[in-house]
Amino acid sequence: MRFPYVIHCVNFSIISSFIMGFKNAKFLCNILSQELQIKSVVTFFKSYSASKCGNDPCKPTEKCKKEDSTKQKDFCGSKSESPSQDRCNSENALEYKSPCMPRTPTGSIVIPPTCAPSCCPAIKCPDLRGKHFCSPAVLGKVAIITGGANGIGLHIALAILKNGGKVFLGDTQVEAGKNVLCQMIDTFGENKAAFIKCDVTKAEDMKCLFKAAIKEFKQIDIVVNNAGIFSNNLVDRLVEVNIKGVIRGTFLGFKYMRRNRTGGTIINIGSISAYDTHYAEPLYVGSKIFVSGFSKSMGHDYFFKQTGVKVMAMCPGVTMTPMVTDVDEASSVLDGFGKMDDILREQCDELPSQSVEECGMHIIRILEVNVNGSEWISEGDEIYRIKTADRHTLRTCQ
Repeated sequence: MRFPYVIHCVNFSIISSFIMGFKNAKFLCNILSQELQIKSVVTFFKSYSASKCGNDPCKPTEKCKKEDSTKQKDFCGSKSESPSQDRCNSENALEYKSPCMPRTPTGSIVIPPTCAPSCCPAIKCPDLRGKHFCSPAVLGKVAIITGGANGIGLHIALAILKNGGKVFLGDTQVEAGKNVLCQMIDTFGENKAAFIKCDVTKAEDMKCLFKAAIKEFKQIDIVVNNAGIFSNNLVDRLVEVNIKGVIRGTFLGFKYMRRNRTGGTIINIGSISAYDTHYAEPLYVGSKIFVSGFSKSMGHDYFFKQTGVKVMAMCPGVTMTPMVTDVDEASSVLDGFGKMDDILREQCDELPSQSVEECGMHIIRILEVNVNGSEWISEGDEIYRIKTADRHTLRTCQ
């Protein structure tokens, strides 16, 4: 039964199969496919090797499909590098293939002209008729986004994809990450998005995220440190995520985007609460004040002249994400003062709200203006830059 499939591949495979044997032909075809991008050759050999799971290589059994749906990928280097790399490769480095992508009988992926509603209901399809003009600030760029599996991080990723960029998402929520990656592939095509499990509180996870992005897309142009939590009683966890996570992401961004590579932009996600008196969430507010001050300091020209990397901050207002709409009563308990959830909701109701989709799109405006050290407020479906004040400007009469 081999002969018809060999004919279906390419004539070159027929000749090389008889002259060198099947294994050598496979080796040579793989080389040619890399140089000439003859994808049908690779598709044939993958289909043939899959025949051990079923009688027909074009119709693998359910077991084959299950094994193919989640593929282990060595994002972070060989296992000989260090024990931490072994852990990175074995636990984190997962590339999820879309289970809902339509495929031809030979297994190659067909990019649908329109988005399948049953597969990706949360994502609007890009305008494929040429009416949408991608932002030059994003077109062809690669962005790392922490906390990218939902909320603001997810919609920042979608905004970048809609403007012709690529995204590499890191998040602790693996199932959510798999689902959004499926949706992104179905909507924007392959080789546009990737996902890896990443806990920003773990230094090795963050290193792995950046190494994975370099290995997958060969470059990093934008880093969005978005991961954050709200809690009045998990003090250590809040500091690890909201403060240390931003520090790790910023310094890794400098390392991987400095001038001898590509240069780039780091955007740290703060909060409008850093500029208002939100007394129901003092720990969260304190962490976001840090983000503002840290971003302004790292956005000084002293660092830019050495690295070619700019640092900015975006401070969203009340945005309709689970963090706002589903305030956990337990997380709102302030030691010695009881639950603060009712007060927090009242404070949020007094502020203009915005959709998470609109907030995500605001990142494009920030990247277009691209002023080092700048800080931006995103609220009420509006994005605006705020003036940096010093102590003399803020001084009051004695």
